[in-house]
Amino acid sequence: MAVMAIRMRWNRGFAPWKQALGSVIGLGLAGFLVFVDFFATRQQLRYIGAHDIDKIPHFFGGVLIALAYEWFALQPRLWRLMIVTLAVTVSWEVYEYYFDDDVRYYALHMTEIWQRDVIRDIAVAFFGSILWWFGFADRDEKK
Repeated sequence: MAVMAIRMRWNRGFAPWKQALGSVIGLGLAGFLVFVDFFATRQQLRYIGAHDIDKIPHFFGGVLIALAYEWFALQPRLWRLMIVTLAVTVSWEVYEYYFDDDVRYYALHMTEIWQRDVIRDIAVAFFGSILWWFGFADRDEKK
């Protein structure tokens, strides 16, 4: 039954501009991640952190979560999107904590700054997700 529903959703199609936008956002986020992890200098990382430039990828991450949810969900609902967004963003913050030494340093030595940063990262992702839902998601599926 679920396979048939997925096929119906697939056959119904997804707007080509949404497919292209999802691809561009995904590649952009991957490019930013590669730059930050492998090529950015300490000075560039400090600049990104000091000027909250890292909020831009978090916003577009929220948009990408909503886009993917709209594509894959059989019966899209806003509350489900919020749960998915929360799960993905918290998972990402946990990943950052365990696999990024700089983030762990801030978490252990500048706890208040790190906590505010995590909350703002998640809030910005939620903003992107909600903005997509109310601005661009299929109107007939918003309930």
